[in-house]
Amino acid sequence: MSRRPEQWQETIRGQSHQAFGLFDGHRLIGMVASFTWRNDPTGQTAVLAMSFILPENRGRGLSRLLYEARLDWIRAQPQFTRVVVSHRASNEASRRANQRHGFRLTGREPHTWPDGTTEDEIWYELRIRE
Repeated sequence: MSRRPEQWQETIRGQSHQAFGLFDGHRLIGMVASFTWRNDPTGQTAVLAMSFILPENRGRGLSRLLYEARLDWIRAQPQFTRVVVSHRASNEASRRANQRHGFRLTGREPHTWPDGTTEDEIWYELRIRE
């Protein structure tokens, strides 16, 4: 199926979602997104998702740029009052990144991940306005 440029642009950005790319020159080395969280029927919660940086570019503090881009976008959307994010229990880098941005632990639950492993999913939230 062929799409027009406007259709692709709507796929990556809109009132309820936004995707961001991280580039080294013209080379895409990471991507992230934020969406309206479907588990909140009020539509007031954003969720951070799709966090990925190529392995050879990790450990250089680049996740800070991606967190800041998403949080700046979320704060500019008047419908959002909080942000949630989660990670695998073993993903220490993700835990450190969300902690640097003020997220607070809210819970954990068993989860089977797309690769077939079962490991707790750890959840956090950040209040951005009351």
